[in-house]
Amino acid sequence: MPRVRFTEVASRATAHRLLRSEPLWAILAGIGLAVLLNWPIVTNLDSTVPRDLGDPLFFAWALAWPGYALTHGKGLWEGNIFYPEPDGFAYTDTLLGYLPLSFIGSGPDAAIARLNIVFLLAFVMAFVGAYALVRQLGGPWPAAALGGIVWAAAPWRLTHENHINILTTGAIALALFALARGHGFNFIDGYRPEKVRPGWIVTGWCFAAWQITTGFAIGLPFVYVMVLLALIAAGGWIALGSPGLPKPLIFANIGGGVFFLLVTYFMARPYLRIAERYGVERTQLEVDYFSPPPRGLLTAPEQSWAWGDAHQASRLDMNWAWEMSLLPGFTVLVLAVFGLFYSAWKPWIRYWLAGGTVLMGILALGTNFLDGVWTYLPLWESLPGFNALRTPGRMILWATLFLLLLAAGAITRFAASFGTFLKNSSPHPDFGRRLLAGVLVIPLLFAVIEGRPNYVYATPWKIPPTVQHEFQNADGPILVLPTTFGQELTSMLWSTDGFPQLANGSSSFEPPPYAEVKKAAETFPSVSSIEVLRKRGIKTVIVIPQSIYGTLYQNVLTRPVYGLPVTRTDHDDAVVFDLH
Repeated sequence: MPRVRFTEVASRATAHRLLRSEPLWAILAGIGLAVLLNWPIVTNLDSTVPRDLGDPLFFAWALAWPGYALTHGKGLWEGNIFYPEPDGFAYTDTLLGYLPLSFIGSGPDAAIARLNIVFLLAFVMAFVGAYALVRQLGGPWPAAALGGIVWAAAPWRLTHENHINILTTGAIALALFALARGHGFNFIDGYRPEKVRPGWIVTGWCFAAWQITTGFAIGLPFVYVMVLLALIAAGGWIALGSPGLPKPLIFANIGGGVFFLLVTYFMARPYLRIAERYGVERTQLEVDYFSPPPRGLLTAPEQSWAWGDAHQASRLDMNWAWEMSLLPGFTVLVLAVFGLFYSAWKPWIRYWLAGGTVLMGILALGTNFLDGVWTYLPLWESLPGFNALRTPGRMILWATLFLLLLAAGAITRFAASFGTFLKNSSPHPDFGRRLLAGVLVIPLLFAVIEGRPNYVYATPWKIPPTVQHEFQNADGPILVLPTTFGQELTSMLWSTDGFPQLANGSSSFEPPPYAEVKKAAETFPSVSSIEVLRKRGIKTVIVIPQSIYGTLYQNVLTRPVYGLPVTRTDHDDAVVFDLH
């Protein structure tokens, strides 16, 4: 009996510690925010995707391929699309960091569920990462919660609900948190040598490396931010007279930094091969096209429940409003302005944060600020890899980080000042604490309201039985017609059922040889088209009748095949041509 009582007491103590664990509550709050803002996804996990049947289907395929490749002896970067071109998995961001999830489940329904789980997980990681960062830098829980909400659900992020690679920013904040913790640094006390923790430093570099494995659209600027932070830290150390540093701190940074660079190199290799093979490069015309106007900094996307309709006129003549509606949120903007003058942070920290906000806001405008001559273009032309980025507006990510840290400073000081006032004036301390918490929750509610989405959801087309049979029993490469954008991505999703070799594909980059295939297929099944397809190794052509009408391929099913080296088999849901 005493052993039982001891076990019960230990269990109660463990439960009590868990209930008082701030990290646990932060994670639960992140989960709650993700569920609250994305409830239709939660209730339709394996049957619906955010916005449209475009990019979400690509990322569903990308999240499925690595698990299949590694369990079936395929090359990781090979991919099953754009056959026979190599490195098909690296034609855009790979989300490779989510690799463990790709081993769970198979087929299109599992691919959609996996995509939606990652979509929700990105919200949770973003909230937890920013929460942890603000807490480490000296903010109380309300300031940290505001930072988490803004980092996870700023209005500009709503326009990227179909871009998991852009939403995956949690590891950026987690890396900065762990590095600050490992170096014993916060905005209140500065650097505290006695609080150096090498293990946290290594953890921070690991978080940074993981972020790179989710893609370079966000990851490449992050690489340069990390390099810049290292240079600033080194400059500060020199300015202080090069004081002695603990050896574990030095070794942890060297080891972690080398690991980070090695992971970056590993991820960059296939992209470098593709760029060299096809001479891929962005042009300044693309940068000009996607550069937002200055008003874009205060314009919300149409997906914003709070501001979408109100800002409709501001979006009307934007070239590409989805990449130019960059509002971080009026709540964080107002608090950040207060935080510039009224803050718990030291003045020099506030000035750096304000300067960083302005700089990143200018860079986000691309060539729409001073034509980019002294701002964006020098980076685009001189930094390795930067000319692969055509959408300057995504630099608003870093302005958002600086803004939420400025806002956190204001809330931190207000919490301290108002808390002291209530403590000295209220005869009931509990009432004072509750009143303070209630007041500090108000900006959190406003931030949540601004982050509420007004999404449109889409339901992917189920794989037709005939297509499923052909994919599962393919004895060679397959081409699916039509090769329209929507059908290409749908075919990629369907291909997660067995991952047959597909001539089809859709990504931010299309290999030039595939253009020849698509052009030839317009006259299929003519002699010339069959010759081109056979030269590419294609053995089967599957036509989706419901999708070809009104396209360049609408006459494929009316052309005769007599005397041609092809066998046609008609099914209710598809027509299959086998090339001899």
